Amino acid sequence: MSDPTRHADCDSPTSLENPGAISWYAQGLRFACTRCGACCTGEPGHVWVDGEEIARLATFLGMSVEEFGRRHLRALASGYSLKERPNGDCEFWDRQRGCTVYAARPDQCRTWPFWPEHVRTAQDWAEVTEVCPGAGRPDGRWYSREWIDAATLLTASRWSGQGAPADNLVARAELPASTHEVCGPDAVVNPKDPTP
Repeated sequence: MSDPTRHADCDSPTSLENPGAISWYAQGLRFACTRCGACCTGEPGHVWVDGEEIARLATFLGMSVEEFGRRHLRALASGYSLKERPNGDCEFWDRQRGCTVYAARPDQCRTWPFWPEHVRTAQDWAEVTEVCPGAGRPDGRWYSREWIDAATLLTASRWSGQGAPADNLVARAELPASTHEVCGPDAVVNPKDPTP
């Protein structure tokens, strides 16, 4: 018996992977953030930020870019990532209040759960709905295929280093040396380096 919840093209690639193809989510998808924190807590990872996002977060928190960098960023070979707590939780996540920088959150957070690996197939999306109570909610906001494609393109280009031109990153000189804890004080942050 066929599964009525699966689209006929459930294993078709996303539009991002095959431009011009009809993606399995051609009719769009629904999502409503429940502020459960499932995407903000747990296993360690990276929340990549560029200069514009760093400035937005610093302004939101009422601090200089330098102070924000010193307190909240770590430099990696591929760019800057927000620091995490030792348990892997985002340091901006509060169990009572939710995301404390929600209005200024990075694009990576804004595009959740529409990341390339989550919408590649209907099965991938189904797996996301098992861990994210807001993904696929019938009462959630409807996102068009075009919006989803743009979100996946943004995140895919950011994570591969292709979408963060050097002039869009905060200049190394603007950040205190302590933000280079992972790479060392002489590290050169190369936005085109595909290493995560």
